[in-house]
Amino acid sequence: MLVYKLLGFSEALMEMVSIRKPEKLHWVEPFYNFVDQLYLRAKKIKEELAGVATPLQMKIVIYGTVFLIFAGMIFTMIAEWNDPKTIGHLAIEDKLLASFFQSVSTRTAGFNTIDIGALEIRTLLFYIALMFIGAAPQGTAGGIKIPTFVTMLGYIRTSFRGRNRVTIFNYVVSKMSVGHAVKLYVMSSTFVLTAILLIAICESQFTLTQMAFEVVSAFGTVGLSTGITMLLAPASKILLVIVMFAGRVGLLTIGSAIIKPSRDSHAVPFVPDDGMKLQIG
Repeated sequence: MLVYKLLGFSEALMEMVSIRKPEKLHWVEPFYNFVDQLYLRAKKIKEELAGVATPLQMKIVIYGTVFLIFAGMIFTMIAEWNDPKTIGHLAIEDKLLASFFQSVSTRTAGFNTIDIGALEIRTLLFYIALMFIGAAPQGTAGGIKIPTFVTMLGYIRTSFRGRNRVTIFNYVVSKMSVGHAVKLYVMSSTFVLTAILLIAICESQFTLTQMAFEVVSAFGTVGLSTGITMLLAPASKILLVIVMFAGRVGLLTIGSAIIKPSRDSHAVPFVPDDGMKLQIG
């Protein structure tokens, strides 16, 4: 949806500029060409990754969602139970409700009933992991998505066992899906760590946990903050905007738009893949 909006905006902008001041069009062309290429690549890669909602996809999303919700809820209650600045002053039923709501919201809407800036470091670190994982690929939540995370775990398990194919819930996962999951995980981890390092260079008055939380929140398009966003330097704010854009559009999509396929790719022999495809990213 963002790509479509940007595409429409850039077309309207080109019309405005070309009508009023044709000689000033040069600064728009790179942006328009990038968005146009991004749209074409996004359409192609989404067709490759989407497919249909397979039984394996449904199992991973349902079980993964339930597990992450209750894992976040239980961890929040354990870590913040006696903290009066968060949920320590609430009644037991309110503690349960607040912890449950915050666990769900951390991976989706970004609302908060708890003061995020007052959370313990261990809770912030756990929320960083939840925001990085995200939710289901069919929704609008960010992150690398649950199927990507589960596929990576399956890939690691398969590597230790010395097997050739990744199996999840007794289903063989498509090699293409595994490859996309590995690429997305490595790209996302590298991108997020680089952004944290760059912000750490620009900022000195905040803790590393706070800066990491802001970056991952932007990457997952969550919207939660420890309260330091408005205090960041302009360079750090611009970097967060870039991170948010990359997290919304998708690193696989951006990578496909920038890196063109090799011309001799047709020379590679076709190998049939009988595994089940998953929606990655």
